[in-house]
Amino acid sequence: MALVYGCGIEIGEVLGLKFSDINATTNTLTVKNKKKKISKELFIPNSIIDLLRNYYKEFRPKVWLFEGRKLNEPYSARQTYNSLKSVVERSNLVKEINFTILKYCYIKHTEEMGIPLAVILNSIVIGHTDSFEFYSKMGIDPSDKVKISPFDRLFRKQIPVAKKTIDEFWEILHPKIKSLAQGKFNNKYYADSVETCLKELNSIIKAIVKIKTGEEFDGSALMNRAFTPKDSIIVLGDLSTESGQNIQKGYLQIYSGVMTGIRNPKTHENIDISRERAIHLLFLTSQLFFMLEEYKPI
Repeated sequence: MALVYGCGIEIGEVLGLKFSDINATTNTLTVKNKKKKISKELFIPNSIIDLLRNYYKEFRPKVWLFEGRKLNEPYSARQTYNSLKSVVERSNLVKEINFTILKYCYIKHTEEMGIPLAVILNSIVIGHTDSFEFYSKMGIDPSDKVKISPFDRLFRKQIPVAKKTIDEFWEILHPKIKSLAQGKFNNKYYADSVETCLKELNSIIKAIVKIKTGEEFDGSALMNRAFTPKDSIIVLGDLSTESGQNIQKGYLQIYSGVMTGIRNPKTHENIDISRERAIHLLFLTSQLFFMLEEYKPI
């Protein structure tokens, strides 16, 4: 159960494991696909390695990681499903739980920890044939590997922070930016964290424009339609005054500019940015969210 949820592998792959497939030094688990005669290395957290060490000391398996009742045979799938069923019943869980759901939970919870879905799937699927070009268009390096596990969150204790740190910049950003970007940023997917926020900004404005006009626009064209001073859908200043008109024109250029100069290049090419640049762009995007929050619908 820990391996399925903690590493994102199938129960059939678990039953085919041997102790030699685990490398505690590099925190990797080698999973083999017998039909395709290929293998893949997955990340295995120290918390599961510790469980396996204790398990080995007690049961001393000789061939398979999990051995059945008969000599030199792996633990049966039927016994495994019965064990899970017993645990579910003792836990008084209402919803159905099976090994497929546990694997989906691994995918969902790892994504919540800030790892892009494409990286997760590329890491756990054996025999993946998608090309480098496909991942490049998504802004993902196909060599990226998942190096965290949601299993560790089950035992993590919240430690109060006594001193302020530089990362407290999250507290002065728009709440939307923090919820969308912090996980990816903390896992060093800096460009992806910015792109996610800009996509959400675009999506919100697109919905407003569609409600008002029934038309769909995107990117720079969407911003021009939403903020044009002559026929504004989203009004950011008093258009009866010169100052208000300047605010409207200025922010039109900024909203349009971030779509053309920041979001589009990241979407179309595999562009990476530094941590510092990501912070600057997150603050810029945060200001656009705050302005949008204050707009006066006409």
